[in-house]
Amino acid sequence: LFQSADQMFVSADLDGSRTIARYEFEGQATNAAELTNVNAANIWSSVVLLGQGEMSRMHYMLLLGAVDLATLRNLLVSRFLLVRDTWNASNPNGDSMVTEAEFKA
Repeated sequence: LFQSADQMFVSADLDGSRTIARYEFEGQATNAAELTNVNAANIWSSVVLLGQGEMSRMHYMLLLGAVDLATLRNLLVSRFLLVRDTWNASNPNGDSMVTEAEFKA
């Protein structure tokens, strides 16, 4: 069917966005892997825990088990930066406390 995880990613990325949307993932899972719609949806939900509408290439490769240490490190760094940036944006005065007003701003 596919020679590599990279080929699977390219095949799933129907719109060429370099990310996999839920419909692309579930379509590939039900067509190529012959999973049920329910199983495909459950896999998506278990992998994309924050409710995002798309999956990065790194997430897709992690799911397939086709990840090397460098890719895993990049994924962890990107997650950490997202959390750090969110914290910094929520704490504009830098006092290490996020008040309700700062949180709602």
